[in-house]
Amino acid sequence: THLGWAAKELGKKLGELVEKYKDRQRVIEFLKEIYAVGDQKGENQRFVEEYLASLEDESFWEVVRLYVERGVPMATPAFEGAQEEHIRTLLRMAGLPEDGKTVLYDGRTGEPFDMRVTVGYMHMLKLIHMVDDKIHARSTGPYSLVTQQPLGGRAQFGGQRLGEMEVWALEAHGAAYTLQEMLTVKSDDIEGRTKVYESIVKGKYMYQPGIPESFRVLVRELKALGLNVKCENGTSMPCDQVEIEEDKT
Repeated sequence: THLGWAAKELGKKLGELVEKYKDRQRVIEFLKEIYAVGDQKGENQRFVEEYLASLEDESFWEVVRLYVERGVPMATPAFEGAQEEHIRTLLRMAGLPEDGKTVLYDGRTGEPFDMRVTVGYMHMLKLIHMVDDKIHARSTGPYSLVTQQPLGGRAQFGGQRLGEMEVWALEAHGAAYTLQEMLTVKSDDIEGRTKVYESIVKGKYMYQPGIPESFRVLVRELKALGLNVKCENGTSMPCDQVEIEEDKT
């Protein structure tokens, strides 16, 4: 913020220098003096001198015009950047208060505020994350072959993930039927998906949820580990072959 303010005001100083002398060498020396601040190895000064000296007259004055309009260009890393003493030096060169504060006036009364206020220029970059690239909705679409759950992500025309914490939130609200619907017919209950469609077509708005495919995947993974998991419902049978009895009512 302070560095931006100093850079802008130094641009104005440069403009005054150009109006007064219109001398190319004086401009180069002034810019070298600015870039000498904090430049222990002299690399910045050498670069500025070589760059400006290499320009033809028309290009040179065009660059200077941009410096005057926008301020002397500066860049500094976020954490290992310009030190306080360097910024103070630049503020001093620009004829500004070293603490980076100035008097601001109340726009309604015209009176100055009690305390001097920190002011300056901040250059902000626009993120590439735009709503147009993010917005997404799905009714039906592709499903994973293994889990039979909807794919994820806008690119795959995927569904919205209902994670662990979202499940906790629905549980906390006691939304049992919403949760059942989300975790079965809207996700990986293959038979339930078709039954819901049939129910809607017939004008019946009740449905019988089945066993989610993720349960069968879990059982098969346990089998791969050598564990033969069985379910007992009168007769003992493998869990991945269990079917829910259909409610005829």
